[in-house]
Amino acid sequence: MWQLAVSGLHHLHLAVLTQGEGCENYTVFPDAPVIEHLIAVAGPLWQCVVDRIPPIVPITQVAGEDFCHM
Repeated sequence: MWQLAVSGLHHLHLAVLTQGEGCENYTVFPDAPVIEHLIAVAGPLWQCVVDRIPPIVPITQVAGEDFCHM
């Protein structure tokens, strides 16, 4: 599942969730090239989805925790 959430007024958080077991956060600030950053981060993971290969995403959240940590 992919979730893109806007948090706060001056930055954007991109969270990548994998089978409900992991979450990885990236913070993108307004002066950064956001589109290029999102493509660079999401591209390899999306290719795994297209190829039906489980993506390798570091586990940064244990099921049941309230927050994701980078």
